[in-house]
Amino acid sequence: MLAVPAKAEDASVAQGIMTTAPVSDPALVERANFKFALLLDDVALGPVWHQAMQARRARLAQIPTHCAADGGCRLRGFRWTAEEIAQARRALQTAPRTAIAVLAGQMRASGTFARYRLSHDPQLVAQAWDDLTGTYNRIIDVYGLGQAPLYPAIDSISFDAASDLWSKVVVEATNQIAATPSGTAGLLQGDPAHRLALTLLYLNERENAGLFGALDVRENAEVWARARQTDWSRYPYTVILVLGDGPDKPGQMIGTFGKLRLARAVQLYRAGKAPFIVVSGGNVHPAGTLFNEAAEMKRELMTRYAIPADSIVMEPHARHTTTNFRNTARLMIRYGIPLDRPAIATTSERHSAYAGGAEFDRKAMAEIGLVPRRVVKRLSPYDFSFLPEPASTHRDARDPLDP
Repeated sequence: MLAVPAKAEDASVAQGIMTTAPVSDPALVERANFKFALLLDDVALGPVWHQAMQARRARLAQIPTHCAADGGCRLRGFRWTAEEIAQARRALQTAPRTAIAVLAGQMRASGTFARYRLSHDPQLVAQAWDDLTGTYNRIIDVYGLGQAPLYPAIDSISFDAASDLWSKVVVEATNQIAATPSGTAGLLQGDPAHRLALTLLYLNERENAGLFGALDVRENAEVWARARQTDWSRYPYTVILVLGDGPDKPGQMIGTFGKLRLARAVQLYRAGKAPFIVVSGGNVHPAGTLFNEAAEMKRELMTRYAIPADSIVMEPHARHTTTNFRNTARLMIRYGIPLDRPAIATTSERHSAYAGGAEFDRKAMAEIGLVPRRVVKRLSPYDFSFLPEPASTHRDARDPLDP
C-alpha cells in the first residue's frame, strides 16, 4: 500500500533545496581526491624527497618543447611514470621517522585512509602514495586521453579526445600550467600532474566532489541538530535509507521507481521505524544532468508528503548502490547516528535482492575496496536491516566524482 500524500504547506520550494546543482568548490574537489598530497606538502620529508620531486619537474619542463602542439603527447608526458612513482616511494622510505610518524598520525586521524588502518606507518604511507599517483594518472587517462572509465555511460570524457579542438585545449591548458608560478604551493600541489588533474575535471564539468560544500550547515543542519537530541532507544532502527533511482528521461527529476521507493520509505517512517529518512543519490542520470537525486527526493518528501526537514538526511554525492551505503555511513558518523544499531535499506524488490546479496559484496570490494554494510535481516522483499561499516570514511579516488 502506497503512502498517501499530505497537503504541503506554503513551501513549493523547500528551504535549503536546489533543483539545479550548486556551484562546485574547487578546494573541496582537491581535498576529496588529493588529501594525501596536501598532508605530504605539510611535512618536512628530507632532501631525498626533494631531489625526487625536482628530477620529475626537470623532465616535465621539457614537455612543451618536446611535444609542441601535440596535446596527446603532453597528456602522456604529464603522467607519473613507474620509475618516478618508485623513486618517490623510496624517498619516502628514507624520510625522517619523526616526519613519517607525524604524517601517519594525521592520516589516521582524518579517517580518509581507514582501509589501511591496520598497516604500520611506512606501509600506510606507501599505500596512500600508490593510490595518489594512480589517481593522477587515471584522471589524465580518462578526462584527458579519453580512455573508458568503469561506467562509460555516465562518467566519460565530455569531449572527443581525438579531435584537433581538444588537442588545442590541452595545449593551452598545459601552457597555462607551465607559465603559472606555483607560488606557495607545496611540491605536490605545485606538480603539473596535480594541477592538470584538477584542470581536466573542471574542463569536463566533473567537479561533482565539490558540490554541496555546506551540506552539514545548510541542507542537513536541522538533521544534525536533531540527531544530537535523539533518544535512539525509542526506535527499532536508526535511519531509513532510500536507494536512489536515476530519472528515466531528460528533464525528469525523480525516476519512476524512485517515486515508489519514496512512498515505501514514508510508510516506514510514519510507522515509527526510524527517526530519519536518508535520501541518497548524486547528479548522475542522464550524464551531465543538473538534477540531483537526493535534493529532488528531499523536495518530494517535504512538499508531497509533508515530512519535516529535520527528519530528512540528504546524501547528494553517491553515484552507485555501493556508494549509497558508503556515503550514508559517513554522514551517520559525522552526525553522531549510532553505527552499532541497525538501519533499514528500502528500494525496489529486484534492487533489494541485489543490494542485500553476495553480488553487491563482490562489486563493492572491486570498486570501492570495502563492503560498506553488513546485512542483519531480510524484513520484506523491499527492505532489509543492516549495520554500516565504520571504514566507509576511506576516500577512494578511483572515482574522482565521488571519492
